[in-house]
Formats: sequence, structure tokens, C-alpha cells
Amino acid sequence: MVSLKTCGLLMAIVTVLAAIWLYEPLYPDIEDIGKLRMIIALKKVLTVVGTISESLGFISQVNLTRSMSHILLPKPAPFENLEIRDDNFSGVPVRIFRPIHKDKSSSEELPGLVFFHGGGWVLLDVDVYHSLTAEMAQETGFVVVSVDYRLAPENKFPIPFDDCLTATVHLLRHGQDYGVDVTRIAVSGDSAGGNLAAAVALRLTVESGLPSLKSQVLIYPALQAFDFRMPSVLTRQLPGFLTQKSLVDYWLLYYQGNTANAEEFLNNNHTSAILKASEYADIVHQSLLPEKYRKEIDEKPLKNYGNEKLSDAFEPTLLNPYFCPLLSQRVEALPPTLMITAEYDVLRDDGFIYAKRLAEDGVTVKHEHFKNSFHGFISIDGSDSQKKFLVLLAKFLKETM
Repeated sequence: MVSLKTCGLLMAIVTVLAAIWLYEPLYPDIEDIGKLRMIIALKKVLTVVGTISESLGFISQVNLTRSMSHILLPKPAPFENLEIRDDNFSGVPVRIFRPIHKDKSSSEELPGLVFFHGGGWVLLDVDVYHSLTAEMAQETGFVVVSVDYRLAPENKFPIPFDDCLTATVHLLRHGQDYGVDVTRIAVSGDSAGGNLAAAVALRLTVESGLPSLKSQVLIYPALQAFDFRMPSVLTRQLPGFLTQKSLVDYWLLYYQGNTANAEEFLNNNHTSAILKASEYADIVHQSLLPEKYRKEIDEKPLKNYGNEKLSDAFEPTLLNPYFCPLLSQRVEALPPTLMITAEYDVLRDDGFIYAKRLAEDGVTVKHEHFKNSFHGFISIDGSDSQKKFLVLLAKFLKETM
């Protein structure tokens, strides 16, 4: 019979081994590093459990993560100065957050902000983002419409984009039904949601008969799937959270519904030598980054290789500006833009390059770089970085409306 002392020793050993496995070395100057460690630990556990579950024919890793995000979601605090309700915009589920002003008529039209959540086009929803979008409505005084677009891999591109476009067009056409001034509407999103916001804004520049968007707010957006060896992708990975591999996987799930050929994409073998020598390569080139970022890696982009068959199949989607907004041929008609980037983020360089290009093409751009923050920081409730973001958001929107 095993003694209590032996059991205690075994438990101690297991605890130490688990702690070692869960621990990831991180940059020491990251703000809210404790919360980031908790996120990474939880994600690692879910990945292992999900992989085992999927291999045994139970719930898939994606669906397990989706379910756990709701189980672990804290109950949102009440927002007494907001009217919150779920609705449907031309078939797309949305959640509407309307500020209640005691000194103003409830029928008064307010400016509107359409928000698309992050999660790699695969995870999360309006429930997970409930507290953040409520805070955005409170801070800005805008009606915030959070869009519950359909997710990949069940719904590949362009379905999530189409949902976001449909919801935005619905508000532009029928905003008065929701107390929204249709001449003062902006779009916003973080991560994959930033991709969707950028794509919707691009699409609406060629749409006639609708009020123009007044601004776009892009929060550490995913903007291109052309080059997966940019400096930030190689040097700003957060192991167990967002890495080069997970970034590629998310793009592939959005593009084709599975992660086949991931190794080819990781090595930039998904673009042919012809594409690598094209004008599109110049749009994503490392030379467009600040010098300090160009120096982060010694690797120089090569142009004389690529899987032509894979590239030919991917090219029509890759060069679609609503899939990769950074590769759009025309951006000068876009509205004033607030670009939010984080230093510890594989997507950092996408934001820097797009902000630079927009500014050079005459678009009004305000670029705020959070040098001690990581991908996802706006969702850390009560953090200093989140508070700073909300103040910046409110100030920018009021200036551009």
C-alpha cells in the first residue's frame, strides 16, 4: 500500500513537472505578463486535451476551445447606462450596445461603430467580447454593433467577410431604425476582426448609393498571407499563444477549411518565383518597416523558389483585397484610419506597413504603437493598456465624426 508520504511526493513531482511544462519564457517588459502566462497555460492545456479528444473521435479541438471559452467566461458586469439587445441584420446576428443619456432624448440619433471580433476567423464570438464592446460604447458614447459572423473552418472565405459586409450595409441603410446616424458610422475590429474591418472598408469605397464610412479602427490586424517570414513573425512569437505556426494555421482554416500544406506556407513556398518577383512582393517588403525592425533578422527575402502548383491554386484568393487587404491595388479612397499595433505580436509588421502605405496614398492615419503590449491586450479587462486604448478610440472617433 502506497503511503501518504509517497503520494505527497508524487503529487509534488507532478506539480513541478506541470509547472515546468506550462512555463514559457517571455519578454520581461511585457505589461500584464501574469495574465498572459495564464492565457498561455490555459491554451496549452486545451491544445493537449483537444488533440487527444479529436484523435479519439470525440469533440474537435476547435469546438472544445469554443466551448471552454464560454464555460470559463466570467459573468459580465451589469452596464446600467447601456441598452443592450440582440438583433438580426439581414440574416446576420448582432448585439447592439446603445448608451443611455439622461439629458438626451432616447430617440436621438447617435454615431455608430460596427465591431468585428478577433479569434483567427475560427474562435470567439460576441459573448466573449461582450464586456469589451460594452466598454467601447460607454467610453465613446457611440452605438456599438458587435457582429456575430459565421466562423471557419465550417465557413471559409468569403463567408465571414460577406456576413460583416452585410451587417455593415444593413446599418448604413437602416441606421435610423436603431437610433444611429447613418452619416456617422465607422468600422473596427481586432486581429482577424481587423482584417474583416479593413476588407469591409475597402469594399465600401466602390459601393455607390450608400453613406460613406467616416473612419476605420484597425487593432493589430491580420492583413496579408503573402510573407510568413516577416521580422515580427519570426521574432515576436508568443509560444503557446500566437506563433508563426498558429498564424499560418488560422489563415489556412479561413482559406481552405483545413491546415494541409502548412509547412509549405511556413517557408513561403506557397508563392511562386513569379509572384515573389511581382509588384505584390514590393507591397509587403521588409524595407517598408522602420530600420530597427528590419535589423531584427539577418534573413533576406529570396525570390527564386516556390511551389508553382500550390501558388497557382492560392493566387486568386491571396490577391483578393477582401482576403488580404494589404495587397489591395487602391487604398486612397479609404476613410481616416486609427491603426493600433503591439510590439509583442507576430502581426506587428502588417500594421506598420499598412499604416505607412495609407499615409503615403493620402489617407489620414493615426498610428498608435503599444511598445510593451502583446497581441490581444485590448481584451484584458481593467488593464492600463486597455484603458489607454479606450481613451484613444473615443478621441479618434469624435475627431473623425
